[in-house]
Amino acid sequence: MSTKIAWLMKSLLLAGGLLTGCGGGGGGSDSAPGTGDGGSSGESGQGNSPGNGASLVPSAVHWNFDSGLDGWTVENSDPLVGWNADGSPLELGEGESHVSAPFSLNYNNGVDIFTGKGANKGTAVSPLVDLLSLDDPNLTFWCNFDSEDALDYDLRWVQVYSPSSGTFHVKKTLHTTGNKGECSNQGIWHTHQIPLEKEWGVIEVRFIFDTVDEDKNTGKGWFLDDVEISPGSF
Repeated sequence: MSTKIAWLMKSLLLAGGLLTGCGGGGGGSDSAPGTGDGGSSGESGQGNSPGNGASLVPSAVHWNFDSGLDGWTVENSDPLVGWNADGSPLELGEGESHVSAPFSLNYNNGVDIFTGKGANKGTAVSPLVDLLSLDDPNLTFWCNFDSEDALDYDLRWVQVYSPSSGTFHVKKTLHTTGNKGECSNQGIWHTHQIPLEKEWGVIEVRFIFDTVDEDKNTGKGWFLDDVEISPGSF
């Protein structure tokens, strides 16, 4: 399948809501689930509504997205670009757009993150996970990206949120090491490990991508794979 055809198919599915799962969260608002006004940048701009009505999953869990969104809910500001579980584009950097074949969780339109209509933003929210039975729980995930690597644009957030208390336990912006962040260079798959606490109880994980503006949106986007919450220590 050519890149152009893949982009057209993905755009049609996004526009029809077949892939995005928009509106699937039980407590979501008109903006991205739990992300407040949907247009502000910076970590303090993220809101406090849970936006996820998913059922509780087993305490230790692994999502590889090879059969789809695996219970994750997503919402995107533009129907032509957003979060999906698929294998497009096929190539990323010098490798593929996934770690475990054939799919990853990724933010793009099948080709890039450009819409021609301004800035765009999307949020992916995990099913609820109960940490109470896990000793020294960790959140681990593989990460790769192709976007404007700047401190104020094409922002990538990871958050851990407790719906019952309305508490954000983790609000982290990911940048490359060159920008005092924890990501490897673009096009290189790498892992992130974030320690959690069992006392947080029931939580959800959120990944948020925000272009902030309409400039330099020709990259392939943000890619995540093999997201896991499991016991253990570093």
